[in-house]
Amino acid sequence: MPLNVRAAVRAGDIQLRFQPEFDLASRTLLAVEALTRWHDADSGALETSAVIESVEESGEIVELGEWVLRAACEQHARWRAEFPNAGLTLRVNASPLQLSEPSFAESVARVLADNAVAPRDLCIEVTETTAPSDPHVAATSIRTLRRDGVRIALDDFGTGRNGLSRLRHDMFDVLKIDRAFVAELAPGSRDSLIVASVVDLARRLGLELVAEGIETEEALAELLRLGVRRGQGYLLGTPADAQSISTLLGLAS
Repeated sequence: MPLNVRAAVRAGDIQLRFQPEFDLASRTLLAVEALTRWHDADSGALETSAVIESVEESGEIVELGEWVLRAACEQHARWRAEFPNAGLTLRVNASPLQLSEPSFAESVARVLADNAVAPRDLCIEVTETTAPSDPHVAATSIRTLRRDGVRIALDDFGTGRNGLSRLRHDMFDVLKIDRAFVAELAPGSRDSLIVASVVDLARRLGLELVAEGIETEEALAELLRLGVRRGQGYLLGTPADAQSISTLLGLAS
């Protein structure tokens, strides 16, 4: 199904939702991941996977990504004005096509400057499961962003074919453990052994670690036992609108 990003933005059909990320021990809100929700007048709510597939095929994923980054930074600026001591990190996903754009790092810097968002408050998430069309340009973009203070996360870690290969290069600040290793996490399980290995790897490489897909108290307890301190998932909080995140920030202030 062909989708028109520019028309959808004008019509208000695309909205942002924010997946909260918490300190697992204290349940303090630490970060939010910007997500898109697309509502079509004829079809209703569209599946995110179908939207991404459509805009990637048409090449409009770059335009969608630019809109998400700008809208998310605008919202982050509003939160900072209302809750100046929150220290909230904003995580935004970047597609392989965006990373392969030579002007990507420059466009990120421009959006940050326009909204007076400090580079250290932004983390760009790069998925492990897909490779950029131009790896050299993508690597240059990542290095430029990190030099400027933006943090880079390797998302869905453990599910791609070249995640460990990517870690050979000093290009990332954060590892996000894929939900596949968290969904059935329990003491003594193979998943627990794998996560323990990832915790040790992240510690040795000096990388921050975030667990995705936390849905049970057992998984949460095991993550804490293994030394994982940050995470997100439906047990802790579902993707929410900006006002709901404001409420969480207000409760913590």
